[in-house]
This record gives sequence, C-alpha cells and structure tokens, in this order.
Amino acid sequence: MTMGAWIALASGPQAETGSRVAKQPNANGLPSGANLFVAPMEWNLDQFIRAEVRDNGLPVHLVDREEDADFIMTASSAKLGSRLLSPGRDFQVTIVAAAGGTQVWSAEASDYAIFFGRLRSHGSARAARSIVRMLRSRFFKPAR
Repeated sequence: MTMGAWIALASGPQAETGSRVAKQPNANGLPSGANLFVAPMEWNLDQFIRAEVRDNGLPVHLVDREEDADFIMTASSAKLGSRLLSPGRDFQVTIVAAAGGTQVWSAEASDYAIFFGRLRSHGSARAARSIVRMLRSRFFKPAR
C-alpha cells in the first residue's frame, strides 16, 4: 500500500469543497470547533455569555446567524422569591442541535450570591460566568 493510499484511507471520505457539513452531537455532546449561536436572552444574558466564552477560550465558534449554527443556545428566566429574601433571577439554559433539535445540554444558574448578597458579584455577568464554567467542565475538560 502506498503512502498516498494510506493517507486517503486514514482521512476518510472527503466532503465537497464549498459545502458546509453540520457537526452532529457526539458522545460528549458538543464537539470542539462547533458553530454555536447564542440566541437573544432576557437581561442581556446572551451578551455576557458571548463575552465569557471568548474570555475563557472555549473551543467553539460563535456565529451571528442561526442559519450558520450547528448548535443553538437558548435560555428562559424566572424571578427568585421576594426582593427581601432572595432578590435575583434563575436562568434555565439549553443547547440543542440545529439539525433535528436534539437537546445536547441543559443547566441552571442564578444571578444572585446567597452569602453576603449584594456585597458579592451579582447580575447577568455572574450567571454567565457560572454557565460557561459548567459548559467547560462538561464538554471541554483539559486532558490529564
């Protein structure tokens, strides 16, 4: 077997140039290099998530249009308790595959610090930091 034939076999079937093949969820769920669209969210959470993904260097490509995405991140929010006891919001975040709508990941995060309340970091930035931290630990753990 020649070296060229071995390389062709090892690389597998070739995709046509110019065509875009959507990445499908693998056993891990969200593959490295996937195109991720962060849908508009309440309290500007989407902007904070985008910033955290960039700052943390997650191996995904953020896209601006849903049509270009392999995966779509959405969120809903609910108010936590009364203003005196537990002021803040709870966010439910979900990532689904753009093709087929299969749920890949789901998590919850709140924007309120339980201990020391308003003296600690709070708001959408805190929730985004928590979401990206959970996303990193679930899909992009460093190799040991």
